[in-house]
Formats: sequence, structure tokens, C-alpha cells
Amino acid sequence: MSFKEKYEAFLDRCDASEDMQAWNEEKYGPIDICVENDLFSLALYIIGTDGSVTAREVEAFNSCLGYEMSAEELQTIYQANAELIGGNVVSNIRGDLMTIESYDTHIGEAFEGIVLELCKLMSEADGILTEEERALAEELKKAL
Repeated sequence: MSFKEKYEAFLDRCDASEDMQAWNEEKYGPIDICVENDLFSLALYIIGTDGSVTAREVEAFNSCLGYEMSAEELQTIYQANAELIGGNVVSNIRGDLMTIESYDTHIGEAFEGIVLELCKLMSEADGILTEEERALAEELKKAL
């Protein structure tokens, strides 16, 4: 099963949880929006840490998350938000996981798998694994 298929199945499970009112949408907002925003930030942070966004990274980003963005668009978003994203990406992901697990441990486990796989795919997309990417992957593993 591809990452995209796993991610879509995960979002379907999130929707089902909301439909069963297991998720407090009034308090946290729609679970899929919360997760999508943080996964977007995670993927963008990983591909932008080395200072450039390659065509292979753009292809992986778009394929995994379902976007149609250019390298220039991703680079611009990264440059405008690098400090904000970098300072919060791990804590935001950890917060998502804790909140999700408080409602449904199975969805929490699936989210953890999605995060780790996305981190791996984005880190390997350009064929160069930087020290920053390696450190982020380790930090995420410890946080999850």
C-alpha cells in the first residue's frame, strides 16, 4: 500500500471517528484539517532544511500529500515560515498524537506510522540525507 493510500485510509478513519462523535470537533476543529496542516508543515520543513527544494522533493511532497505545488511555491512558503515551522513542528505533531490517542488509540497508532513514514519519504526524496533531517527523524521518534 502506498503512502498516499495509507494516508487516505487514515483520514477516512478520522472522519468515522468524528461521525461517531468520538472526536471533540468543537474544541479541536476537524481532525483532518489539524493533521493535514501539521503534516504539511513537517514535510515542508524536512525538504526545506537544506536550503533548496529539488524537483524530486516537490514530486514526493505533492504525491504524498495530494498537492500540486511548484518548487518555487514551496521554497517561498518555507522561507516565509521556516522559524515558525521549525520551532513548532515536533511539538505540534506530539500534541496531535496525544490528543488523537485520548480519543482513539488505534487512530493514534496509525498517525504515528504516517508521521514516521512521511519523515522517511521526505528525507530520502532528494537522495541526500542531511544531518538536520537525521536529527529531526530521531527527535520525532523520541517524541512519538
